[in-house]
Amino acid sequence: MNSPLLNFYFCCFFSCCGCSCCCYGCCCCYGSLLLFLWILFLLLLLWILLLLLLWICCIMLLLLLSWKEYNLFFSQATKVQPDDIGAHINVGRTYNNLRRYSDAERAYLLAKSLLPRARPGQRYTARVAPQHLSVFLNLANLISKDHSRLEEADALYRQAISMRSDYIQVPFT
Repeated sequence: MNSPLLNFYFCCFFSCCGCSCCCYGCCCCYGSLLLFLWILFLLLLLWILLLLLLWICCIMLLLLLSWKEYNLFFSQATKVQPDDIGAHINVGRTYNNLRRYSDAERAYLLAKSLLPRARPGQRYTARVAPQHLSVFLNLANLISKDHSRLEEADALYRQAISMRSDYIQVPFT
């Protein structure tokens, strides 16, 4: 038996190199073990690379969905649960990416209308989730594209800060 891998498999039953020593002392058994472990390592590495490739393919398939399809999914979500602020924000984002700015503004305004309101003359006391406050940023970013509405956008930023002073998010457009 000249193959080191076969030697490894048969070393428990036969002397692998023809010598009469036990398997633990045989140098070719140690070499076969190293070769076997190296092959196992390479197979594991190959398996990990294949899983990574599969994961990348899945992400690419998700990215192939067009913004129109995303909009359809999020619009369905708003029909199922009309008071879901996040779904309306997502509808606005998809309209924004489709460059349908008036529809995006309508969706953001609807999401904003679902937020709890402060009573006139009182400080805002309700706790609002930070992800829901992104409606103010998204709407302000959208409105600020029209330079004649910059004051309106500034008021939206200030409103978000007044609702939750610990809200820190840098708007990226």
